[in-house]
Amino acid sequence: MKEKEKVFIYFNLHKKVFSVRSMKSGLVIAHVSNIEISDAVFKVSEKGRQRVIEEKRKNIHAGVVGFISKDDQAIQKLESKVKKAKYNPYKYSTFVDDESEERLEHARYVRLSVNNQIPKIEYI
Repeated sequence: MKEKEKVFIYFNLHKKVFSVRSMKSGLVIAHVSNIEISDAVFKVSEKGRQRVIEEKRKNIHAGVVGFISKDDQAIQKLESKVKKAKYNPYKYSTFVDDESEERLEHARYVRLSVNNQIPKIEYI
């Protein structure tokens, strides 16, 4: 993975890690338990979400697009301002803030991590 490469990141339910797909090639270039991206956009395909609701079976339809950041200090510098994001296709049509449940469209930085096979998305 190259710094500043534009990627689409989603939680891989089978491997219990995040899959990183290159926006340039369309191929998965890595599976990671921790990654930070900058200039992030939260994406949800409404068509894919509706398919989840109808079939009651999850599919790849939501994730975060952004640029790989090797500046692992970026979020730590602003730790007091870090918020958590969540997404549940049965409850929300978009990613939302974990506390306020306000719709999220973009963030300056996003940190995606996995702890005990549970994904965590933090943003500023």
